[in-house]
Amino acid sequence: MFAAIRQPADEAEIRLARRAATIAVQAFQAIPTKAKRASELLSALEGSARLAGAEEVLPRLAPDLRADATLCRLEGDAPLGERYAVELSVAYKASWIRVTRCVSTQGVPPSWRGAADRFVETVEHLNEANLSLEPQAAGRVRPGKTVAWTLETCRGSPPLSIVATGEASSPSALPGGSLACLSLQLDLDDGPWLRGEPLILARRGQPSRLLI
Repeated sequence: MFAAIRQPADEAEIRLARRAATIAVQAFQAIPTKAKRASELLSALEGSARLAGAEEVLPRLAPDLRADATLCRLEGDAPLGERYAVELSVAYKASWIRVTRCVSTQGVPPSWRGAADRFVETVEHLNEANLSLEPQAAGRVRPGKTVAWTLETCRGSPPLSIVATGEASSPSALPGGSLACLSLQLDLDDGPWLRGEPLILARRGQPSRLLI
């Protein structure tokens, strides 16, 4: 009954999720450009999100993408590599979203721009009848190899529950108009790349759209 009421999302729920996503994006913008340690980054993220009204802030970090792209909760401190990734889960008035970004201290690599375009295309391909990633189009080279992906939404008491992954899909359908979060990891020629965004799942024959 809870799932049927919560999804698809009504306009009030969408506005709350959009506000949570805006808080997350602003928190990423607050990261010091010359941060050298994970503690500097995480304190800036948490401070920005809390001051903006976030009720819960759950960060995970891959402090050096060239060494390991695994996102984890840090118990202590760690030095930041030239490239690192941050995942930020934010709750605002009980509406949860998840945003993931990669950061390069040497400027945005050209490969990341192509990967970002692919992410947007992937989002637009999703709909209630298709909860899988789009296969590579014939005659078209798309950047990167998919390592992993996850689609999550609010279905019950947990903040976010897995709907589909690269290995399996959920036996219960997710209706069009639902709020969800897509996380994607690609293996590019110059290393790993991660991205995550909240979205509104499309109905059949229509493209899904990013929340922000």
